[in-house]
Amino acid sequence: MATITVEQICDAIAATLGAAAGINRTQSFDEVTEDYPNADLPMLQVYPQGNEVDARSESDRHTFRAGSRINIMRFVADVVCRQRSHIGLDIAKQVEMWEAVETVLYAQTTKPYFALAGIKGFHWTTDLVWLQKGDPAIHYAAVRFTVTIEVF
Repeated sequence: MATITVEQICDAIAATLGAAAGINRTQSFDEVTEDYPNADLPMLQVYPQGNEVDARSESDRHTFRAGSRINIMRFVADVVCRQRSHIGLDIAKQVEMWEAVETVLYAQTTKPYFALAGIKGFHWTTDLVWLQKGDPAIHYAAVRFTVTIEVF
C-alpha cells in the first residue's frame, strides 16, 4: 500500500471539492450525518467505496515502476443539492452543482492532485442521483462523483 491513507485521501478530496462554488457544508467520511439539513444544502459528503490492487504490477515486466503495486481506490463524493420538490428546479440545481464541482476537478492539472503527495493519477464519473433519508423517506436531488485515485 502507498504511504498515504484512505482517511487522508477522503479528507483531501473533501477539502478540494468543498471549495466548489455553491457548496455550503462539507463532510468527510467520519463526519457524515444521518440527515441533510436544508440550511446546509448543497452539501458535499465524501466517503470511500472500494479499491482494486493490481498484483501483476510486481512482476519483472514493469521496469519503470520497479515492481510497485498499483492501488486503484474509488471514492464517492455526493453533492446533495436540494430536497426533491419540482423536477425542473431539481435538475437545474443538479446541473449547476455538477458544473461547479467539475470546474474544481478540471483544475487538478498538476501534482500533487488534491494537494496530497502520493496520488499518481485520477479520473471520475458523474451521475445525477436521487437519494432518500429518514423514515418516512425524504427524497433529495444529488450529483454523485465517483473519483478513482491511483496510488503506487
